[in-house]
Amino acid sequence: MARLALNKASLAREQRQLDSFQRFLPSLDLKRQQLLAERAKARRQLGETRDAVERRMVAIGERIPMLANWDVDVSGL
Repeated sequence: MARLALNKASLAREQRQLDSFQRFLPSLDLKRQQLLAERAKARRQLGETRDAVERRMVAIGERIPMLANWDVDVSGL
């Protein structure tokens, strides 16, 4: 870690930095919380979509067993 100079100029510089951090930190923290909430929302939606796709695949497999069988090539249909 760098050693700080113990004089008035460095104290003033550190005080300005501290003031700046204290001024901007609340807005940055709010932005971080918003991003985390959006990420959680996106993950939840992704899980719901995957579940819906899986349910559709099961329903299709029950109605059309040929499509549920991966050994049958249906790419030409």
